[in-house]
Amino acid sequence: MSKYLIYCCLASIIGCVAGILIGFSLLPSIFWQAYGSLYTLPELILAFSPWFALIVFAVALVGTALVTWATCRTSLKEKPSQLMQPKAPKPGKRIWLERVGFIWNHLKFKWKATIRNIFRYKKNMILTIISVMGCTALILTGFGLNDSVVAVTDIQYGEVFLYDTVIEYTHTGDLAGLPSESALKTFLENAGEGNSIGLYTESGTLVLDGNKSDGRESVDLYVVREGTAEQFRSFIDLHERKNSAIIDVTEGGDNVIVIPENIAVVYGISAGDTVTYVSDTETAEFTVLAVCESYTGTYAYMSEAVYEKAFGEIDADNTLLVKSGIAESEVDAETEKLLADTDAGISSVEFVYSSLSTFSGLESTMGLVIAVLVLCAGALAAIVLYNLTNINIDERRREIATLRVLGYRRYEVAGYIYRESAILTLAGTLLGLGLGFLLHWFIVSRVNSVAMMFGRVISGWSFLWAFLLTIAFAVVVYAFMLIKLNRINMAESLKSNE
Repeated sequence: MSKYLIYCCLASIIGCVAGILIGFSLLPSIFWQAYGSLYTLPELILAFSPWFALIVFAVALVGTALVTWATCRTSLKEKPSQLMQPKAPKPGKRIWLERVGFIWNHLKFKWKATIRNIFRYKKNMILTIISVMGCTALILTGFGLNDSVVAVTDIQYGEVFLYDTVIEYTHTGDLAGLPSESALKTFLENAGEGNSIGLYTESGTLVLDGNKSDGRESVDLYVVREGTAEQFRSFIDLHERKNSAIIDVTEGGDNVIVIPENIAVVYGISAGDTVTYVSDTETAEFTVLAVCESYTGTYAYMSEAVYEKAFGEIDADNTLLVKSGIAESEVDAETEKLLADTDAGISSVEFVYSSLSTFSGLESTMGLVIAVLVLCAGALAAIVLYNLTNINIDERRREIATLRVLGYRRYEVAGYIYRESAILTLAGTLLGLGLGFLLHWFIVSRVNSVAMMFGRVISGWSFLWAFLLTIAFAVVVYAFMLIKLNRINMAESLKSNE
């Protein structure tokens, strides 16, 4: 037993040391470099946590030693004379499928043998399915996280925000009365009639006391004028995420507010709860009419009647939402023109392209994270499948040699062995897709922040790529083990061991 314990503990120690060094140095450097392309970061300082290292070391070493001890103990309980005898092959048993006559009776002999062998080696079956399932789940989770980031861009700036420009100004008169040389007037005329809407906005604070936590969030409050709800919806589509129900802020009472989902999920706020809004020095309590689908940004929405009842009459509009259709290459020049317009008193101009470029950088960062995750998952699956296939071939050398003596060709013997592996790999992959879906849902539901709520989506392509990559890793391992399978010496394998 000491021979095997020393061997496994030594391998575990070497693996732990290498893994700890990589975990504390190489991987943080990779992720730091990736996020450095998106954010301005200070100099990287690599730190070493002895407690984390000790926990990882202890778990790996104790786990490996316990499994080795339990396995050795089972064999070493037998008498030496029995241990010197060749190990008898596992007996075959009837399986439940044999009782389904209309299926079993139509199967060819090779498929009957394959199905019986799968249940004959139950440990190999369970370990193969678990290893492949874990590999697929990790790969799908990685792709799913990327889809969740992409969904933020696609949904937030394609389905919720339907405008492309936000202009804040101080002009209190009619914008149509601006002089002809006004950059703002020209900009609105180029956008076309009906492609802009004026509204009142202000910066305030939401005081939240939710089921999960309580706190304060600075928000931009959008006040929807009476009679403009339909037009407003063509610029900001307020709806619930789960049932796509349309939210009309002008309905639902004279003391209601609509808050975004990225704030609601962090604090545990839902429709019907009470929140406090602070406007300058005035404070009022409101009932949450609905939680609208939103993934980034801090916004709140209420009707003109609700706002005036709580804080008094609204001043003139100070914000324009515009569907300008302007090209990204023209953004800088157009911004410069608008900010120079003294007649309109423009204080800020924001194009959605700036937000889109930020998320594009985050998507590229996620690409590197996914690559590391896929590589680690694939390596784990490849190592486990290699060991399981190697053990399977060693345990069945006499069986394989017998088939060769009976006239089976090499590809027929390979099919006899690998049909079992293919079925188990396929089963593990399909189960892994389900596990990966649950793991992705678990992660995105717990990493939400006010700055960004991950999308709750996984594209069909991600499922397909996770499936194909897992199969590819398995095929590479099985192809490599085919060399050993073809090199089995028939005479040596069938020689009597007595």
